[in-house]
Amino acid sequence: METEEIKIKVGQGTIEEDQWSEESQSSDEEESSREEISQSNVDHTNGTVFVGGQEGFRRIFSNLHPEGKSVNTLARFPKNAIHTTKYKWYNFIFKNIYEQFHRLANFFFLVTALLTLVPNLTNITPVSSISPLLFVLGVTAIKEIYEDLKRARSDSEINGRKALVFKEGEFKQVHWRDIRVGDFVKVPKDEEFPADLALMSSSLSSGVSYIQTANLDGETNLKVRQCLEGTTRFKNPDKISKWRGVLECEQPNKDLYNFDGRIYIKRYEDSTPLSLSNNQILLRGCILKNTEWVIGVAVFTGNDTKVRQNARDPPYKRSSLEKSMNSGLLYLFAFMFLLCLVCAICGVSLASLNDWYLLLPERSAANVTADFFFLLGSYVILYSYMIPISLYVSIEVVKVAQTILIDQDLHMYHEESDTPAKAKTSNLNEELGQIDFVFSDKTGTLTSNIMELMQVSVNGTVYDTTVQSPEETEFATKEKLLQDIQKSETLREFWTLLAVCHTVLPEKDSSVPGGIAYQASSPDEFALVKRAADLDFIFKNRTFNTVQVEHDGKILKYRILNMVDFTSNRKRMSVIVKTPTGKVRLYIKGADNMIFPRLIKTPETEEAAKHLELFASEGLRTLCCAYVDLDATEYEAWNAEYEEANSSVVDRKQRLEEVAEKIERNLTLLGLTAIEDKLQDEVPQTIQALRKANLKIWVLTGDKQETAINIGLSCRLLTDTNLVQFNLANKQINPNTLKDEIMHALGKIESTKKDTLVHEVTDNSLVIDGELLSHILDNPQVEEKFMELALKCKSVVCCRVSPSQKSAVVRCVKEHVAGARTLAIGDGANDVSMIQEAHVGVGIFGKEGMQAAMNSDYAIAQFRFLKSLLLVHGRWSYKRIAKLILYSFYKNMVLSMCLFLFNIYSLFSAQNFFDSWSMTLFNLVFTSVPVMVVAVIDQDVKQRNALKYPQLYRSGQLNEDFTMRELLFWNIIALFEALVIFFGTLLYFGDGVISAREGTFDFASLSHVAFTVVIITVNIKMAISTNYWTWLNTGAILFSVISWFLYSIIYSSDCSFSEDDCYVAQHVWSGPTYWFLIIILTAVCILPEIATIYVRRTYFYRPNHIVQEIQMKIRKEHSKERKMKKRFGPQNILKVTTSSNVDGEEQRPNYGAHTGYAFAESEDAASSLQAALKKKYLRKLTSPRKPKAKSPPPQ
Repeated sequence: METEEIKIKVGQGTIEEDQWSEESQSSDEEESSREEISQSNVDHTNGTVFVGGQEGFRRIFSNLHPEGKSVNTLARFPKNAIHTTKYKWYNFIFKNIYEQFHRLANFFFLVTALLTLVPNLTNITPVSSISPLLFVLGVTAIKEIYEDLKRARSDSEINGRKALVFKEGEFKQVHWRDIRVGDFVKVPKDEEFPADLALMSSSLSSGVSYIQTANLDGETNLKVRQCLEGTTRFKNPDKISKWRGVLECEQPNKDLYNFDGRIYIKRYEDSTPLSLSNNQILLRGCILKNTEWVIGVAVFTGNDTKVRQNARDPPYKRSSLEKSMNSGLLYLFAFMFLLCLVCAICGVSLASLNDWYLLLPERSAANVTADFFFLLGSYVILYSYMIPISLYVSIEVVKVAQTILIDQDLHMYHEESDTPAKAKTSNLNEELGQIDFVFSDKTGTLTSNIMELMQVSVNGTVYDTTVQSPEETEFATKEKLLQDIQKSETLREFWTLLAVCHTVLPEKDSSVPGGIAYQASSPDEFALVKRAADLDFIFKNRTFNTVQVEHDGKILKYRILNMVDFTSNRKRMSVIVKTPTGKVRLYIKGADNMIFPRLIKTPETEEAAKHLELFASEGLRTLCCAYVDLDATEYEAWNAEYEEANSSVVDRKQRLEEVAEKIERNLTLLGLTAIEDKLQDEVPQTIQALRKANLKIWVLTGDKQETAINIGLSCRLLTDTNLVQFNLANKQINPNTLKDEIMHALGKIESTKKDTLVHEVTDNSLVIDGELLSHILDNPQVEEKFMELALKCKSVVCCRVSPSQKSAVVRCVKEHVAGARTLAIGDGANDVSMIQEAHVGVGIFGKEGMQAAMNSDYAIAQFRFLKSLLLVHGRWSYKRIAKLILYSFYKNMVLSMCLFLFNIYSLFSAQNFFDSWSMTLFNLVFTSVPVMVVAVIDQDVKQRNALKYPQLYRSGQLNEDFTMRELLFWNIIALFEALVIFFGTLLYFGDGVISAREGTFDFASLSHVAFTVVIITVNIKMAISTNYWTWLNTGAILFSVISWFLYSIIYSSDCSFSEDDCYVAQHVWSGPTYWFLIIILTAVCILPEIATIYVRRTYFYRPNHIVQEIQMKIRKEHSKERKMKKRFGPQNILKVTTSSNVDGEEQRPNYGAHTGYAFAESEDAASSLQAALKKKYLRKLTSPRKPKAKSPPPQ
């Protein structure tokens, strides 16, 4: 046919040879080009061209000509230098101080420090009050300086790198910072691209170049970029020098996967633009691989580059425990201020009594008011020690140490990929121990994302592509498939489609079978092309506009006329080719809900629909393949629209989708593909453990409902019973029908409701389609009812959901469930929005790239490691940080209550009871180290038991370890201990006690003894609260106590500095009464602590207490066993043990009165669980011990 001779200009970038004639570079054209440049409608702000009164696209000229360079200069494109530092040398002090005093505690201590400068306001020295604040500010400032200097050095190194830029007829080396928009840049092999470049030419004849994008998206597999056929001649200096064209492109944005632009090779008005897409863009930070060199034009520089556009701080997330801590601080501030008011009022009242013997003059109302505010300021300074100034610094240090332990945990190390866990933030460690909802992607997260084409359906027959023997499958075998291919044209067309309709690129590699290695961005496409090659439809080569397929020893060339890529909206990909027989044919493959509505209905489509359900029920990923032959006239008319849309710089993607809709219709079904994506290791066990931990798991996937259900059943997320599904196939979808369906489901659940927790039925599961979900989320009333239904289910599966719907579902749960803490986990770029929306985001280092991992708070290699991350590290971190906060409040309250009691005793004179320097070091040295060590390494139960009993995780969900009630209890204990310490020392030294040196113990001695008891008591309190002892704990507590005694002897020896405390330590240490009193008072303080622990563990015990007892009994039995082996020998231990049992019955450990009911949801479950614990415990005792394998050190 004559009309079948079709020439494509815009779509594939081809151009007629005569456009390259030397005439195009004539002096007349140069003159007109100058006029064009000078008259160009370019706004002098980033080269913006306005379309329809709105900002449109960027227009770029070559810098090789003075006119073009001047226009680019006037456009004020940003320089290529980057600056990532937070501070400048001239604003560091002001900016850092401003940021630090945004913390309420820091601002409060600044006020108190300033108050100490007021004469006669307090006997606390200004230096001792200001020192802790300066220490905290200094530590934070030093950290900021260190981090900013690292950023500055990195910026300097990057900006100073060398690149090749075309100047004066040759490529010359310049610094990266000196590259400008419009420069021709040459990048050699294994070098980074210094700016965003539009690819013009490559060292490879096909115009192909290979790049590694790991710096952008973390993906290590190579990507392919290919220049347009019309720009391949920009290889020699002569062609580059004479270019007078124009490049137009989109404005700078952060979209890494799309680029819209066009380039004019000749004069602006007379040449046809060539369309530029993401296939011709080389992004800054990527590395050129397997290609000797490429040449490109700089289109974005500096902060306009896509990597800098994406360089945004992730959304700031704060843990629930941190919010509770801030609330606790506010209560403490309120209590402290109330205490100051009471003391000031009492002080003024007592002073106004004016006893006659004092001979004081009459006081006016103004004097009383002045005295009140004077006393109020004094008490604010005095009781400021109630606020733990070092709390923020301690928490930051502890959290950083906890992240190091997460990174180094060998239990979360994936040996196959050499990938450890990575904590990318330290702000949310404790939040990992309080998660209520887990939102998970399916493909690549629950499954391995290693695809294999298992089955196909063509002509109503299902073929198993991996099985040779008929006995192994109920379907037609691979041998039968090979035979039918020779007979069936439809089968051959089906496999041809799979070999042609894709974006895979072949690469010669003698090390692989067949000598061809395929580079594919999608595992699905790789599986399809690989299986087609196995069946003798071998994809051999791809050029600018052709694809070569080898079949039956013949090379078949298909000319690519147009290609419309797969997107998350389209869910399909189509390619229009000119076949070897001269036909214009459209091949298309995609999701069934996108392909089936566009098919011509035949009996084969009805049979294919049944096979589709069959594949989905087996958990296989399905694709539909179809084609349509196009009339040349129809195609040319459509192609004109396509060219216009494809050359558009504004809204290109949307316009292409609209144009594609017009041609993708009246399709003929070729067949179906069914790809298997196997579950990752230990996914069912992990989900089962998370469900036992009372975590509600939602799976959000783009797969079909049947596929998702099958995967849910295989990984134990769903059960066959109590599975709630919406069925609105024959109903009109509107709010009323949705409400009716939801109410029907709620009624069904209520009718089968058992004895369960509120709003929960253990085995109920909900499955919903993305289309219905979109209608639900659009209606607030229906959304509320849906959430009522979803919260009654243990698991929810949302199918056919888009990335935006994933984040919308997470947001919906956060809004409707008060106090719910959410975690989202995924592996692909389509999971990023969900990960950032959740309270905690976990990314998987997946085969779909590392966008999810790079945008997450924590990254792991496989889903199974989530169990350790939550049940072990999350739970430990929550308990450790809670203990750190409670202890920090407690120890400062003990000190402050002693000051308060002394002021009562001294008639509210606002005098200090302790030496001011001792109080300064109280938080910084004498009590800070032990709690920080405990907060890093403490373990209430061992790691294996935290995993063995997931029910232990519920304490974090219920926030049992840090509540206002628990904080109040610790403060009551602190008040009791302060009463014992103050009145104990006061009663003992009330009438003066004679020392060994014939001297009387004075006020300074009394203060010294009380402060010593405070330090020893709070450190012993920390020791009592410690569950896991190592040399670090012991050393930290000894250091704290010993440092106080060393400080006392050194400080009191310098009378010029210590003043009233001169030689106090030597004085009080000389007599035995000092040591006796310390022991007595400390014991009185600690005994109630021990009694409280006993009562709690005996009558108000928690699940972890039971597990601790089991651990202790096991340790005792093992110790007894070792002693018996040492005494009698291993061969006689069984005989001795048996003979010791008089009744001949098995010796069983005594478990005491604990029932362990907290593990279960009913008494029967509690009994069975306790029996299971005993059984497992006994089995461990009676089974022969295996030699210990090499294991990682304890966390």
